[in-house]
Amino acid sequence: FFFFLMIRRPPRSTHCISSAASDVYKRQILDKLFEKFPYKRLPLEQQYYYFKLMLTIAGRCTSMEEGIVSLCVEKLLLIDADVKTYWRSKVVFDAEAVGERLGKAVRKVYGDTENKVSTVLELLFDYFDKRLEASMNCESELEEFADMMLKIFEEEILPSYKTNYIQYVLLYLLAAPGFGIFQEKFISLLLIQSADQKVFHEKRVVLLSYFASIIGLSTFLSPQFIAEALRIYIADHSNDSKALYPYFAQSLAYILCYKIDLLKEYAAIFKSVTNLLLDVEVLQMIEPNLRECLLDTVRSEGLCGEVEKKETTVAMYWFFGGVNYLPVIHQRLKDKLLHLPIVQKKQVEPKDNVKAGLKKKGKIQSLQGEAHDRQKLNRSLLFSH
Repeated sequence: FFFFLMIRRPPRSTHCISSAASDVYKRQILDKLFEKFPYKRLPLEQQYYYFKLMLTIAGRCTSMEEGIVSLCVEKLLLIDADVKTYWRSKVVFDAEAVGERLGKAVRKVYGDTENKVSTVLELLFDYFDKRLEASMNCESELEEFADMMLKIFEEEILPSYKTNYIQYVLLYLLAAPGFGIFQEKFISLLLIQSADQKVFHEKRVVLLSYFASIIGLSTFLSPQFIAEALRIYIADHSNDSKALYPYFAQSLAYILCYKIDLLKEYAAIFKSVTNLLLDVEVLQMIEPNLRECLLDTVRSEGLCGEVEKKETTVAMYWFFGGVNYLPVIHQRLKDKLLHLPIVQKKQVEPKDNVKAGLKKKGKIQSLQGEAHDRQKLNRSLLFSH
């Protein structure tokens, strides 16, 4: 009987590992779990059962939750990075081209890698739902969970911004009902770190892009929240360095293209944004495709005329572009994002010699080759993710 008392396990309701002396043991367990993770190219069934087991352990052993969820996100990143897709997180300000590419996405037969990503995302989304439901009546638990996910974002997701789908883990939490504390903490993190001159340049650019993508595209943030965030954003970045300022200008242009109706309700902010963006020098900093959308948007308000168009070397990454949706993302985040704005396409007339040649051959359909080239130009993708 005495021997039994020495080896019996603690009740399930207690923390699995609570003493400071067991931290090393906990680290060893996490290391072993990480070692046993199925290789990213192993069959879907192995991935599914191991991820499910890991998340079940995380739900029952709160002291290991952060480590396990972080491991799951890290492994999902490795799978996600293997997805090959030519539209990877690109943005097109052209309704016809977007519709065509979305149609291709719907018809696409997803390969094994996409199915793995979709399956793991489904497991993570289910885990988040249960976790939030269990903590909904306890503000301290919600805050603890928000802090944990912010840490995972900084350590795992933020450094790997060229992936396809991992950012939707973040978006799912931002859109979760009753989880406003995460919205506040996340936007605050973006504002603080993007304005911190001690943060290296490339990271600040990605933070600006996250801010613009979420503020511009999301439908779940309140107008007051967006207005206050933008007020702080403009004040913090109006005097940015020459290296960072073009990215700041592009991020504001991106937001204005999506949120002009909302911004018009806040006259001071709307005036600040338009005055900044319609400066001739600033306009030349903005990528041509985005600039065209910006000018079409503000011309509809009678704010400006034609400006000289020049190429820019500035490149930026946009998130949540709307053409990446796996079925699980579309199902879980339906109506959480805005549609892309429309740019009026200018008709390009073929040259006279081209017309004559076509007439002579009697092949009007030969125009399709030129039309295809123009379509590719109109469809020109903004930036790599």
